[in-house]
Amino acid sequence: ALSTKGFSLNMESNSDFKVNGINFGSSQIKIHASSDAGMTFDGELKLPYGLGNANVKGKVTKGGVSFAGELAAGSKLTLPNGVKLPTANMKFSFDESKGLVLDGRVDVPYVGWASVKGKITGDDFSLSGSIAAGKIEFVRISTPLGTQITSLPYVSGTLSISKNDGIYFKADFSMSPFGNHTLEGHIKSNSIELTGSNDISFLIDGHSFDIANCNFTASSTKGITIDGMMDLYFVRMQVKGAYYGINNFSLSGSTSIDKRPLSLSLGAT
Repeated sequence: ALSTKGFSLNMESNSDFKVNGINFGSSQIKIHASSDAGMTFDGELKLPYGLGNANVKGKVTKGGVSFAGELAAGSKLTLPNGVKLPTANMKFSFDESKGLVLDGRVDVPYVGWASVKGKITGDDFSLSGSIAAGKIEFVRISTPLGTQITSLPYVSGTLSISKNDGIYFKADFSMSPFGNHTLEGHIKSNSIELTGSNDISFLIDGHSFDIANCNFTASSTKGITIDGMMDLYFVRMQVKGAYYGINNFSLSGSTSIDKRPLSLSLGAT
């Protein structure tokens, strides 16, 4: 409509468009232009990386395009390796200076729901967040006595998710009697492997033992393993073993003294 007081124009578009290198698919966008309100639009956009359709509201100014909305319930973030991460309460906003910014929750294998923030660019996306505390189950084995679960509690967990690096997790895990140790690594849809290395000291029946450069590996396929160089009272020995839970582990190794073999088996349950 055009009058002496100004003008107003309404139109619809279902065309895809690209801004800042990011491709958006349009299901149906209604565009409103007037001399009073400028150019605004609302409707449904298809977001990249499998996030699906979302209702948006936005505007066009001399500074460029900007809009905001919230992902539909049940939307999933799809990684290049095929992993699909369910989302919840995921809000997003876009302007040409900041790009496409996301803020909400994702359900990560082995970790569970986590709050994350990040952005999507034309060739990558990155989300990060923190988890105060939790527990990760690494191995579940059926035995004649029932199901044996090897799990580790953790604090101060950090999470990053990106197209190029996948899902990366890092946290301080409690591994009594060995203390707290930082483990980190990648998470996939059906596997997790975290590693860490540290010097440790621990007590068994009043005896103190040290292991230098002790390597921990926590895996969903192999459980939690330990290896390093242990100082005994009279010799140093390479030891390897497994960790099953709080104060429950086994270590073994062998060496020789004056060409005489020496073996060690150490454990606690």
